[in-house]
Amino acid sequence: MRPKRKRFKRRVPWAKLAEINGRSERTLDRWVKLGIIDPPEYICGRKFGDPDNPPRLDTNPPANPQHRDPARCNTEAA
Repeated sequence: MRPKRKRFKRRVPWAKLAEINGRSERTLDRWVKLGIIDPPEYICGRKFGDPDNPPRLDTNPPANPQHRDPARCNTEAA
């Protein structure tokens, strides 16, 4: 009996992955930064992604109250 061959990961160019998701390439770069999708693999200087791995759109970046503008968040009546 022959051993099973290792199945290679399917990869598509970054532009094609953006088209599949209906987003721009820049949006995919932002999603990588936010942890929504896995980072691309670089092959010969080009970015490739896994089309079988769906975006995790249920992740929300934590709200940081220290970055609020006190002038805009003033709840006191004048």
